[in-house]
Amino acid sequence: MTIIFYLINLLYFLFSAKQIKYGLTEYTGRGFLMKSYNRYLKWSLNWYYAIPFLFELRTSIDWMHSKTTLSVFGWLRVAYTKKKVFDTKVNRQNRANTPYGRLVKLPDKLMQGGLIFLIIMLSIVGPLIFFSTFNPIAVVNNPYNA
Repeated sequence: MTIIFYLINLLYFLFSAKQIKYGLTEYTGRGFLMKSYNRYLKWSLNWYYAIPFLFELRTSIDWMHSKTTLSVFGWLRVAYTKKKVFDTKVNRQNRANTPYGRLVKLPDKLMQGGLIFLIIMLSIVGPLIFFSTFNPIAVVNNPYNA
């Protein structure tokens, strides 16, 4: 068993030596999903941010490999701000062809607002209905004798 740990340590020191010899790549400051501005990259970026702790792990690794005076929390704030600026640029690009002051039409309101309202109501009322006495699974436990 000690030979296995010795080999693992040997591999660790080998890769560390290679890393020290060739150096680490410098942080370029641009995310892999922020190279251009379009709707699909924005959706991909939103899915990337929705995976728990993936953004924080990547950002902390970037912070460890960068020469900076920021704390890790400041670095996270800067990365989050870059994401919000990217979102704003994509939204502005998507709205570039619509004239200013154009009202949102009723079908668009019903599709977007109605869908959000339906999802919220189902998430609030759905469990109440499912676990209530109206549930067909629920069986009344009648007493037989007293």
